[in-house]
Amino acid sequence: MLETFRLGGNGEGLFYRHNIVNTFTVGKLEWLSHLSFIRELDLSFVSLSSANDWSQVINKLPFLEELSLSHCDLPSISPSSFSFTNFSTSLTSLDLSGNSLTSSFVYPWLFNVSSNLVSLDLSMNQLKGPIPEAFGNMITMQELYLSHNQLEGEIFKSFGNMCSLAFLDMESNHLSTFGIVQNTSLSCTSYSLRELSLAYNQLKGNSVLNEITKLPSLSVLDLGYNLLNGTIKESIGQLPNLKVFRLAGNAFDNVVISEAHFSNLTELRSLDLSYTYLTLKISSGWSPL
Repeated sequence: MLETFRLGGNGEGLFYRHNIVNTFTVGKLEWLSHLSFIRELDLSFVSLSSANDWSQVINKLPFLEELSLSHCDLPSISPSSFSFTNFSTSLTSLDLSGNSLTSSFVYPWLFNVSSNLVSLDLSMNQLKGPIPEAFGNMITMQELYLSHNQLEGEIFKSFGNMCSLAFLDMESNHLSTFGIVQNTSLSCTSYSLRELSLAYNQLKGNSVLNEITKLPSLSVLDLGYNLLNGTIKESIGQLPNLKVFRLAGNAFDNVVISEAHFSNLTELRSLDLSYTYLTLKISSGWSPL
């Protein structure tokens, strides 16, 4: 009784001029439906460009817990497969990164494929437009990767319902507004989130840093290469667990940072202020805590 099947996995494709050359090619996946007891399936870096049935086949694997189809050149999900989606309670880890999946095809299937996802990777696809609030229904989610897409607008309020979310990567999108904790009295994510990457977006102004201070559990924060400007308030020191802080490549102009900004950042290990017009005002005898 086969429970684990790995044919690709972990970068075994060949990288040629920044493109990935798949080392295996597989046609239709109907044969997988006979492996009804499979729990872990990894076909990463296997070309599945002709596997138009991949989503229907996955729906027929009731015990599947971990699925990785990273960099598989997946064809778009057929709308006809939505009606055949089984609402699974077993699938906890799903990696569809590095494909060309679009919002209109992947979202309807995704939001019905599992009720217990813990880790989801949709990075390096072609997701566009605002982030759907249906993500907020994934209340068991701990790790969410949406980087390197074309998502835009506000970082949606529905994150507040994801009480287990600890890692959120939304680097390299077109996000412009930070609204994740606008209602902190209801946002359990404010206390669960430990690592947050929003680098290479279009966040601007200084209100973002004010909102960030409402995430007291953060240990890693990357806001590099946005459009942040204005002042940096001493309240940034209200992140006592912060270990890595990156503000590189923003639009600050002659902003002063003093010892007071670091007074409570006793866990800070890495600070990146490269390519910014910031002034550090500290005494010669200052010894960081």
